[in-house]
Amino acid sequence: METLRVGDLLLEFALTGPRVTGLRVADGRNLFASLPGVVIERGSGAPFRFLGGHRLWRAPEVPAVTYAPDDEPVTFERGDVWLHARGAPDPDGIVREMRAGGDGGFVSIDHRLINVGREPVETAPWSITQLPADGTAVMPLTAPPVDGEPYQANRAVALWPYTDLGAPGLAWSRDAVVVRGSAGPMQKIGTENRTGWLAYLHDGWLFAKWGPIHDPHLAYADRGASAQIYRDHRVIELETLGPLERLEPGGVAEHREWWRVLPVGEIAAEDVEPVVFGLVAGLEAPNDGSP
Repeated sequence: METLRVGDLLLEFALTGPRVTGLRVADGRNLFASLPGVVIERGSGAPFRFLGGHRLWRAPEVPAVTYAPDDEPVTFERGDVWLHARGAPDPDGIVREMRAGGDGGFVSIDHRLINVGREPVETAPWSITQLPADGTAVMPLTAPPVDGEPYQANRAVALWPYTDLGAPGLAWSRDAVVVRGSAGPMQKIGTENRTGWLAYLHDGWLFAKWGPIHDPHLAYADRGASAQIYRDHRVIELETLGPLERLEPGGVAEHREWWRVLPVGEIAAEDVEPVVFGLVAGLEAPNDGSP
């Protein structure tokens, strides 16, 4: 394991992946899910091991590609305030990289997909953070009116075949969906990432992450859902996606997230949405255009 300290946070990188398997706060607890025994069997060959934590996948989801094992060792480079991890090429010749650093209380995570193969590949960075199943996630649904008028649809929600809008643990409002883990069956919901952030509450802590704002002029996987929340009985996932790109040999797709962790104490269920919106609105992410 390799580690990087950013302020009061300790990031733990697995030796394979690349993955950030631990995000520890001042009292030592790991805010990320730990899933050492969770695997997807592939019929032939080695299984895919989730492990938990934060990983970089490729969109769109194609089982033969998505669940190819990433158990090969990664290589690390280290600076005074950053850590860079580079994985082995996948079956399509795509190398995954992560670079973690910090700025003003925020953790920055740069994700890169690099085509070292001989053929073009259409793909997009897909950044997934796995968190304990008994927390609560918040995904904003807000978007500005079209041309400043209220007469045209201004947002969309993407649903998966197993999604049930009436399932326990889902609370819908005009501005957000709140997803409570361990409160019902497997669910996945996505939308255009118009506000830039997703958030999660667990055991008195807030974890918020920002990804690039959705660009309506570009194509995205999953019916345009550049922000997604997934839950099952083991985990809640906060996911951001970049636009689909045709990566020529030597081409690179980049995707940056910013993370922030705050102690918040206990919050009543009916107050989760306004409290989280208020907390996130009060955070000033580094001014580099992302978020």
